[in-house]
Amino acid sequence: GPYVGVPRYTLSLDHSHLYARVGTPVSVAGEIIGAVVLQQGTDAILSLTNEGLARLINLTLIATILVAAALLGYATWLSRRIGRLSVAAEAALENESLQAALPSALAGDEIGDLSRSFSNVLKQLGEYNAYLRSLASKLSHELRTPLAIVTSSLENLEHETLSDESVGYTKRAREGADRLRQILNAMSEASRVEELMANAEP
Repeated sequence: GPYVGVPRYTLSLDHSHLYARVGTPVSVAGEIIGAVVLQQGTDAILSLTNEGLARLINLTLIATILVAAALLGYATWLSRRIGRLSVAAEAALENESLQAALPSALAGDEIGDLSRSFSNVLKQLGEYNAYLRSLASKLSHELRTPLAIVTSSLENLEHETLSDESVGYTKRAREGADRLRQILNAMSEASRVEELMANAEP
């Protein structure tokens, strides 16, 4: 019949409009008696495509804003933690004992490791500083005994009969011992002044 050649799918241009047609023949008892044709303009298809594209762009924009906000919040949180650690480290350096509780010391991330490293460094600096503070008094105490032995030996030599060259050497040794005694006295006085300042009222 006339519907044998009905195309399954076609595109046609009618008055500057593009249409999509799909058709299928209708048969009864093996005889084709007609055809069903469905026609749809491409404007609706383009509209659906544009709506899908707009939805995709909106979702992408929203996801980008959310990710940027999350990254900005995380960076702000890290910056505040590092700032608190920096302030605490500076305060510990201003303290004479070089001991202070640093923030984030119990955290398991890299900032926690950095805080624990700072704590160890401050502890070692405090021990070294305490050693240096006590070094003057220790040296003063330890050197006075051999200095007294050298001084008494020089005094005994002065009562002996010496050559002119030996007298010169003895005089130079006596002057060196006197200079060393003055240095030890200055170190002892400096230690006493530090103790007085530490115990004085503000």
